[in-house]
Amino acid sequence: EDQDFKIQVYYLEGFVDKIILELLIKSFNRFVVDLEDNIEVCLSEYAIVSEKERLQLLLEFNNTEVNYPRDKTIVDLFEEQGYFATIHTK
Repeated sequence: EDQDFKIQVYYLEGFVDKIILELLIKSFNRFVVDLEDNIEVCLSEYAIVSEKERLQLLLEFNNTEVNYPRDKTIVDLFEEQGYFATIHTK
């Protein structure tokens, strides 16, 4: 017998980005459908995100590559930043 269920989501506007909320709902829907189709599978084996979303998270959102001077240490860069910050706050 087909049974439907409804989930209502309440959130603070401005606290959670609407796009993130939509992704969360989409992922949850996919999980419920997968759960229904594969009830015997362990929870740890379910994919929370699609392959496309997984690649986006790993490659696009995690792209933290930044060019920096190879002849300076991290300490040098922090000292420079501190120097410039004090100049601009006077």
